[in-house]
Amino acid sequence: MGIHYRRKHETESVRQQIIEVALELFLNQGYESVSMRKIAQHIQYSPTTIYNYFQDKQDVLFHLLKRGYGIFLDALLANTQAYADAPFMVQFRTTLHAYIRFGREHPDYYKLIFIYNPEQFRRLIDLSDSDRMRGLQLLESHLREGMELGVLRMDDVTRASRSVWASLHGIVHLLNSFPPFLWPEPQLVIDDHVEMIIRSLAVMPPPQE
Repeated sequence: MGIHYRRKHETESVRQQIIEVALELFLNQGYESVSMRKIAQHIQYSPTTIYNYFQDKQDVLFHLLKRGYGIFLDALLANTQAYADAPFMVQFRTTLHAYIRFGREHPDYYKLIFIYNPEQFRRLIDLSDSDRMRGLQLLESHLREGMELGVLRMDDVTRASRSVWASLHGIVHLLNSFPPFLWPEPQLVIDDHVEMIIRSLAVMPPPQE
């Protein structure tokens, strides 16, 4: 293993450590209350050393958002690839589950991206050309395909996709925010919720004569 490779690996490891600590601090204390010095203290680095990895606090947030958006999109794309040859309804159902699974497996990133949403006051990334938007567009493309196949019904695909997103967001936020004893069987709640979404959109077969 060469010196250049080791240094690159060490640099990426430290950068990731800084990002993870910043994520925790931003969520718990608020972006405005966190300084580069505070981030450095939490990883036991000197304040000057941390500037070798990021220009400033805004640069940390930029890379943090890029990473979170990337994890979100990758979760949906991995599901799409895994079920590429499956019937449409299987693809659609597993996509809904993939969104919820991302929120459950990465609660801090989910909170940052979809609840704290620093992009509403810090325009660091063009949301129209971000992995977050591409993930939501993937959901919309599933709805459009279902409508074209005649298995899903809706008046407007974009409006329907936002409604589905709101429903998915609701279940993730509730499961992540409220005590576990309120959700004794969370997976059953998730399964029921996904089926409720599908039933609300599915074209019902004509009644038997």
